[in-house]
Order: sequence, then structure tokens, then C-alpha cells
Amino acid sequence: MIPQFILRRLYKKGSLRNTDIGIEFILENSLASATITKINKISADNKDIPLPQIEIKGGSGFVKADSINENTSVQFEKGKEIDVRLSTDRLTDGEHLIRVSVASKEFGELNFDIRDNI
Repeated sequence: MIPQFILRRLYKKGSLRNTDIGIEFILENSLASATITKINKISADNKDIPLPQIEIKGGSGFVKADSINENTSVQFEKGKEIDVRLSTDRLTDGEHLIRVSVASKEFGELNFDIRDNI
């Protein structure tokens, strides 16, 4: 199991922003290449976002979280970025807590949280 303090380095500080459909942030892989096989949960300020309202963008465009599985995985190569889009209420100005839980083929369950400002 990889410690949270290391996994937090996946988050691109300052990338949290409001969009037309909700919020968005960027994960930037400076650690090791991985294959994401499942999005377990993503929450913003302790509000779980339903999987159909989560999309991630890797090399081949946006993919809905509920369609990611062993057969339809997302490659998260070292040195690359993934955009995470959440269709939800926009966030107010100030600091926010984002929690991410995913499964990867190489490392198993990856759980971490970050704080960032809008």
C-alpha cells in the first residue's frame, strides 16, 4: 500500500477550478505508470459524486467513471496528466477537500485526499 503523503503528489496543486458543468482538477503522474481499473469514489467537501457524474480524460479522451473496469481501463503513464471532471455543484471561493479512491492493476487500492483553493 502506497502512503497518502506520496499519493498526494499525484495532484497538480492549483488545478482545482469551477467549470460550466461543475468542477475539474488535474492529476499529474510523477511517480510510476499505472493502469486504472476502477474509480471507487471521488468526493468534494465530503459529498460523494455519483460515478456517472465523474469523467476522466487520459490519452484517448474523456471516459465516464462507471465504464472503467479491467477491460476498459485507463493508462496513467508516468509524466502524463489526467483531467478529472465532476458534474456537480460549483464550489465557493476558499479551501476545499477532495478525496480520491481508485483501483490500479499494479498497485491495488489508491486512496488519498488533497486540499486546494478555488
